Amino acid sequence: MHIHDKIQGIGLSLLGGLTVIIGAFGAHGIKPVVSQEAFERFETGLLFQVMHLLALLMVWSSGLVSHKARAWIFRWFIAGVLLFSGSLYILVFKEVNDTIPSFIGVLTPLGGVCFILGWGSMALGISRNKGI
Repeated sequence: MHIHDKIQGIGLSLLGGLTVIIGAFGAHGIKPVVSQEAFERFETGLLFQVMHLLALLMVWSSGLVSHKARAWIFRWFIAGVLLFSGSLYILVFKEVNDTIPSFIGVLTPLGGVCFILGWGSMALGISRNKGI
């Protein structure tokens, strides 16, 4: 196993654990104190985080793309999770804490662009794979 494989595998494991923690915190800590609209925003962030974690696990374990392509997919998807899901999580707290700046919402579509670039990188990586 290449060192990058190991690092990515450990990173995915940690992201998976963090995703469970965030989901539990949302269900038990956030839901009782925010509006339904804010909680739906939180759930959207969590859904996209889970979806892209699963996609990363598939890319990591499948061998469909080269190491170089996989590295780019990882970069784009992790940036997407941080910007898209992260900004939605932060915006949920704006409802209970007015000091959170509104410009955080600008990060959400940037995260969406990162997700799109990650999916494009995956398609390109698969198309360049001579073995399939």
